[in-house]
Amino acid sequence: MKPHASLMAHLIPLTLMALFLGGCGGGDDRDGRIVLRMNTDSIGSLLEISRELATEFEAETGIAVEFVIGPDSATDRLVEYQRFLGARSSNIDIYMIDVTWPGVLASHFMDLTDHINTGDFFPAMIENNTVNDRLVAVPYYSDAPMLYYREDLLEAAGFDAPPSTWTELETMATA
Repeated sequence: MKPHASLMAHLIPLTLMALFLGGCGGGDDRDGRIVLRMNTDSIGSLLEISRELATEFEAETGIAVEFVIGPDSATDRLVEYQRFLGARSSNIDIYMIDVTWPGVLASHFMDLTDHINTGDFFPAMIENNTVNDRLVAVPYYSDAPMLYYREDLLEAAGFDAPPSTWTELETMATA
């Protein structure tokens, strides 16, 4: 299973619902098909991953996705979003927001509570994106760094269990 399979399972019905409710600015812009405009940035591999997802989404729905490359600076992007949303602009249909912005932008977004299986996400992610009992965003991706250790090296350094505190980690790593 691809890491984004859960996102695709949610994105298709949400997009169709948004189009039905008239919540998107997407229109017949390409070969008579609906086109959604999604904001993204060009940092790292995110744009490449977004393009792959868009190809899969278009194949499943017939809805095309165009990317609006936003500023790389988070501050500049937030200002741009506030300007677009405040003007009810149709320049962007899908906003990629920072984890710190739901409270700032919540009034512009629909409540997704009844349309998302929140069990597909870490509870903290849902809590973070819920403002005044309204789920206003879902994760596009998440970073979940992990720390691995080798038992043989741990034993060679004289330890019989992995660290359980940051202090133990520092001591063991130094050894």
